[in-house]
Amino acid sequence: QALDDRQQAGRQHVEDRRQQAREDKIRLQTELKHPRVAPGVVRQLEAAQALYLSRDEEAQQAFDVHQAALEEKNQAQAHFDRVNNQYDKDRYEADKAEEELAHTEQFLAGGPGSLMQFLNESLPDWQDTLGRVINPALLRQSDLFPALVPGAEPSVFAGVRLDVKSLPAPQAPEALQAAYDEAHRQHEAAERRLVQTEKELDQAAARREAANKASSTAQSAVDIARRKRREAADSRDAAKATHRDAERQARDRLETDLEAAKAWLGELEDEHATLLEEQAA
Repeated sequence: QALDDRQQAGRQHVEDRRQQAREDKIRLQTELKHPRVAPGVVRQLEAAQALYLSRDEEAQQAFDVHQAALEEKNQAQAHFDRVNNQYDKDRYEADKAEEELAHTEQFLAGGPGSLMQFLNESLPDWQDTLGRVINPALLRQSDLFPALVPGAEPSVFAGVRLDVKSLPAPQAPEALQAAYDEAHRQHEAAERRLVQTEKELDQAAARREAANKASSTAQSAVDIARRKRREAADSRDAAKATHRDAERQARDRLETDLEAAKAWLGELEDEHATLLEEQAA
């Protein structure tokens, strides 16, 4: 009876070890599908991935800001070009108005000592004779020293008689004054437009300068953000490589342990078979 008890205990011991070996085998096979890596390596990879995502978001935000700055830069340049073109047009119109004002001014009564003053005072109806042939610019000059020649015919100039009746008569003083007043009004309006456009041009230039600076600053921010993203990507790749190495090492260990467990289980199966044969004998 004691021998049977010992045999029964030996068989139970072998059976327990067989069960443990089977469980070890199953456990190792399961772990081999997803080898466990040291927590520190896992945390390092997670931190590297989180940093990369953060840097990538920052780079995208910097890019968006730069795109907006570029859009403002282009709009500011286009606005400056439009205002600058308008300024050139207004400058031309102001110069033309100034020329027209000077042209109409020369037909008005001259100042003291001018030829026009002399003619108005000394030669009645001179507009119908000399006024039809003289250059209007001369009427305002005060250095011609005019004098009447006794007995001279009104239609004889430098010894030459002209039929001036066929020539157009100069405008009446009232019409000349009206033309001058209109030219003066047009000139003042053109100057006001020019001053306003010049202010707008200064503002457009300031906007363009600010936009160029903002674009340059945004470009620098993009460069910095992209550099940080590249550095984060390198760190992430290094962490991934470390994780892969750790995972491979863990798999190698598990495979070694699994082979050992299989071998042990095989030995126990042989031992169990031997016991069964002995029992049957």
